[in-house]
Amino acid sequence: MGPVAVVNDGRKTPSAPVETLWGDQPPAAAGRPEQNVSTDAPPVPDAPQSSLRRARNATVFIQTPWGSGSGFLVDDSGHLVTNRHVVEYPPDKMADLRARIDQLESALKQEKGNLAQFRSDLQQVADADRRRRYQAQLDRRQANYDKYRRVLDEMLTRRRRLLEYLVQYDVAVVLADGSRFGVVDYELSDSSDLALLSLDGAPPATPPVIVSDAVPDQGTPVYAIGNPAGLRDTVTSGIVSGYRSYQGFRLIQTDAAINPGNSGGPLTDSDGRVLGVNSMILGNTEGIGFALPISAVREAFPRIFPN
Repeated sequence: MGPVAVVNDGRKTPSAPVETLWGDQPPAAAGRPEQNVSTDAPPVPDAPQSSLRRARNATVFIQTPWGSGSGFLVDDSGHLVTNRHVVEYPPDKMADLRARIDQLESALKQEKGNLAQFRSDLQQVADADRRRRYQAQLDRRQANYDKYRRVLDEMLTRRRRLLEYLVQYDVAVVLADGSRFGVVDYELSDSSDLALLSLDGAPPATPPVIVSDAVPDQGTPVYAIGNPAGLRDTVTSGIVSGYRSYQGFRLIQTDAAINPGNSGGPLTDSDGRVLGVNSMILGNTEGIGFALPISAVREAFPRIFPN
């Protein structure tokens, strides 16, 4: 079960993280763009002039070995905020991978013994027709064994890569102008789904976002900025639908479209001020998304966001 959103009547409803770990293929519901559709937004100078432009330009595209997400620049020193689940492989997923590897290794070990016995038995068959049938059966089983041996090798390679994974080496950050950065340092919050990354190299010239601790009324227009399904620098609109208590924070509920890839991106008001971090959606529903408020970011990283 994913994160749980607690509604006002006290019932707990399972919800799903915005950023789905796709594995080999993204889910169809994510709306993976067709090959002839560019995932890049127009160059920043061509972007329409609006109060959202600064927030849009400060929103970044984050790539990891298993997926992608969003984030936004918060100061002139190259720090950016995103969701923890964007840059951290979930322990339950790693445990599931280990279990599948163990199961496949056991099955292949048993089949390897069966194949050896089959070859030994084949040597005892004198009839030519029976030998041909047995040989054909052996060849099919050997081909099947080889196929799943390759699958196991791929899984072992993936596990080794994940075990060796470090944010500094395997995360790439792409700014709105197309420039790419590595990550030189990072900090993961222990109390919330937030992460703070430090870009490698000279700080980008892009101005950071302006944050706001405002608590807008229900019905106030808001905008979600991010990279859903890898479609860079996408802006969707909606309203503040309400507020929900979750893990000690007052989440902002919105009907602005939030999809896989939006995780870590900003939720802004009409003036482009960042109200929160788009973090999760309610599973099996439409138009019910949640953002961690800026107060949660201040609490997680006080040296960057002093009160």
